[in-house]
Amino acid sequence: MARREYRTTFHCAEPGCREAQWLVHDLRRDQQAACDWQREHPFRCSRHRKPEQNLRPGNGRTTYVLVASRLHDLPSLFWVPEDGTTGSGYSYGPGFTAHADDFPEGTRLVVTTEIQSPATAAA
Repeated sequence: MARREYRTTFHCAEPGCREAQWLVHDLRRDQQAACDWQREHPFRCSRHRKPEQNLRPGNGRTTYVLVASRLHDLPSLFWVPEDGTTGSGYSYGPGFTAHADDFPEGTRLVVTTEIQSPATAAA
């Protein structure tokens, strides 16, 4: 006998947004726990979770800064967001990789992303 699936859909909490998240749970209690969590922490899509980082017309450039820092008295360095408390010793993205231990503590990794549409590239 096939197990039952419990499906849940959560819509983005931003007014007017039509994005949704679909979840499938094996147990009814897991579905209920997800619904309880959503009441306290409403779902926001990738456009609205961190709107200042969402590239769009009118916001075509963003900058993200990580700092090589020691965490919890560990011997290794970690890339930690400014004012952050957790991080990773390795960071990567399109066109770069960086191991925090290769740099002195306090080194800043500044990642800048910019959109260039045909209209702005011609100007």
